[in-house]
Amino acid sequence: MCDVIRRNLALLTLLGALVGAVLGALLLRDRVTHSSALSRDEFLREIKMGANMPVIAASRDLNRRFAEVVRGDDSQSTLDTKDQAEVFIPDKYSMAAISCTTGEPEFSRMINTHGRTWFRGTVSQVVTQTIGPNVVGAVVIEGSLYRCRNGDSKVDIEASGIKVKLPLQEVGPGMIAVRKSTSVTAYPAAIADLFVAFLLMIFVPTLTLSVVKAIVDAAQSPGGSGRPFRYSVMYFAVTTLLAGLIGATAGYFCYASQSKRTDLGDIAARSLGSKAETLDYEAHPVLTQLVGIVPTNPLSALSSPEGNRGLQVAFTAILIGILLALMGPEHRDRVAQLLKHVLALIVKDTDLNWRALSDWADLLTPLGVFFVSMNFFATVNYDFMREMGYVVLSILTALAFHALVLLIWTIAKRDWRNWFSSGLVPGIPGLLTAMATSSSYAALPGIARVPLLARDSSRRGVFDLCTTINKNGTTIYIATVASYVLFCQLHNSASSIALLVLLSSLASVATAGLPFAAIFGLRIVLMAAGSPGSLAWAIFPIDPLVDRFVTVLNVFSNLAACSDRKHNAVSIVLEPVQPAPTGGAAAEA
Repeated sequence: MCDVIRRNLALLTLLGALVGAVLGALLLRDRVTHSSALSRDEFLREIKMGANMPVIAASRDLNRRFAEVVRGDDSQSTLDTKDQAEVFIPDKYSMAAISCTTGEPEFSRMINTHGRTWFRGTVSQVVTQTIGPNVVGAVVIEGSLYRCRNGDSKVDIEASGIKVKLPLQEVGPGMIAVRKSTSVTAYPAAIADLFVAFLLMIFVPTLTLSVVKAIVDAAQSPGGSGRPFRYSVMYFAVTTLLAGLIGATAGYFCYASQSKRTDLGDIAARSLGSKAETLDYEAHPVLTQLVGIVPTNPLSALSSPEGNRGLQVAFTAILIGILLALMGPEHRDRVAQLLKHVLALIVKDTDLNWRALSDWADLLTPLGVFFVSMNFFATVNYDFMREMGYVVLSILTALAFHALVLLIWTIAKRDWRNWFSSGLVPGIPGLLTAMATSSSYAALPGIARVPLLARDSSRRGVFDLCTTINKNGTTIYIATVASYVLFCQLHNSASSIALLVLLSSLASVATAGLPFAAIFGLRIVLMAAGSPGSLAWAIFPIDPLVDRFVTVLNVFSNLAACSDRKHNAVSIVLEPVQPAPTGGAAAEA
């Protein structure tokens, strides 16, 4: 059974995403269950369970008070029974069902009863007082008022930063009904969270060990670590920065070409891995992020890759790898073997062929994608799905353009005939493997057997090192989506593109050879640039489709790095040299 899954992993993953999307969109969308009205004591217990409790409210007073421009004390409204006020406590998934076109009966009734207007906020303050057997006081909720645009499904924010007071003496059956709302999507989402947590568990050790191993392996080549490492880093710097620029430009054009866009903040609020993320104000964000790449506590970065700590992990791994590469050959060989065996426990090694954690990640991928896709398509609107279609087209266009640039460079500056005949053509099976499996490591055995690499260990060292640090396709993927998200969220200026390109280039290094690794890199860039990192999970369902093309470009770019310069391939024909005369013949001469 396991072998069948591995052989058909790509097909099963796409099938899981498709089936999950259909079931989520058709069966789970707007499926919400509501509890009966809570008593005053039950409502207070719910509030005490945690901070920032979400609240949905509607009343005649809210609709009437904010129908015109808010002035003075009108910014605060009090919920009252006589105004037919009603309150819901939704989970993050049921909030997706509150829209102008909702098919959920209770939310639809609430919206239409109160002039297609509703309030959404969080509990900010609770004031209680016990008088005899009763508890009185008020709950203050801060948030925004939303209104459906006439004749359109578009939602407008009618007022923001307003406060709504809910008197506790008005809460209870027969008065203001406060009910808990639970989406059916929460149950498959819990399984999806487990799958994501498993990937995160093996992300940091895979990233750290693979980077260190690649640098140490480069030092094992006959020419030493100097030339292959210098060339690989130079090639990585040039091609990756170019890829980041292409991706950021593609993301901007994708943003500029769409006049109607959904609120990505709402997507972030109910996406996988969403968590309250506080961002401190920085007067010089570019300098702060560059300085922050160097960790003050490497162990802290290794234990929790939040924010830009993923970049700190990559920096620490590169530094350790360089130090190990400078060791003597005997000790370096022992370290290389140790790293190979330790990494083989996490990522499949074709030589050792041990059972690794990545094997389980592969086996669980179709099922994990199924639940992630089901959750995603049950909670986002169709406009956002259309937007993601434009994003996918932008990514594929950017990938094709970068591949064309590399091909032109190879023809113009390298010995392209030799590279084509002994590298690209024999490597087509490896490229097809990369497309089928979405894994550069899975393609490595097929690529390593091509004559271009098999007959030269230095080139093989360059290819192995580039496989770890040079991921042009991943850079484009991250930069395109990050550019689109950041322009939608922050309306970035062109000057911020430089930071985006740099962060995307570094984040591509900080992606491990695992399923959905690019999403972790995207999360790093978004958080470092001041946007919710949870938005990265919104592209989870499209990743199985995009990642296979991303991986092909990664392998193609690294294969191009192994081509010869033209002057190295020029054949110099020499006349045969006659042996020097000896003895008497020499004297006669």
